[in-house]
Amino acid sequence: MDMEAQQCVMLNVVAETTCNILKYMMKIDGTLNSMDAMTHPPPQVLIIASVRFAGDINGLLSCAVEQGLGQDLVANMMSMEVGSVVDPGLVDSAIGELVNIIAGNTLADEKCQKLKVSLTPPELSIVRQADAAYDNSQVSQLIELPEIDGEIRLTLTDMLFPGDVFSGSH
Repeated sequence: MDMEAQQCVMLNVVAETTCNILKYMMKIDGTLNSMDAMTHPPPQVLIIASVRFAGDINGLLSCAVEQGLGQDLVANMMSMEVGSVVDPGLVDSAIGELVNIIAGNTLADEKCQKLKVSLTPPELSIVRQADAAYDNSQVSQLIELPEIDGEIRLTLTDMLFPGDVFSGSH
């Protein structure tokens, strides 16, 4: 399996894992959509949480949400009404924890569980006037959340696979 195919497999595992976490942890149904940066420009202000993979695979997983959606996700996690005002620090922390949960559960998936990989603690950033440019070193997936009118952007950047990690020849 070539590098591009492995990126797609990894992105699919991450996206499916994210949908499962949203469904079972937060009772929110998500819909997977292929992301086209030109037709789905990012919102102007994003909360981005990232973790790095190191080991049998290397790279960066980022989870980006619009600030208002971050508030709604945290309200949901805390059994509050959607639209409730939540402390911004709590929102940042929760989005960081969400990407950590996504990464950990991705590595527990049957396609990844034989890989020896460590994760860095989540890093947070706030991006204003996000650039919609698409970089060839990344693959992305949108997860639409119609129940709370939002979307989560998952991006894998600079993924390196030493050999064919998904068929066991690494």
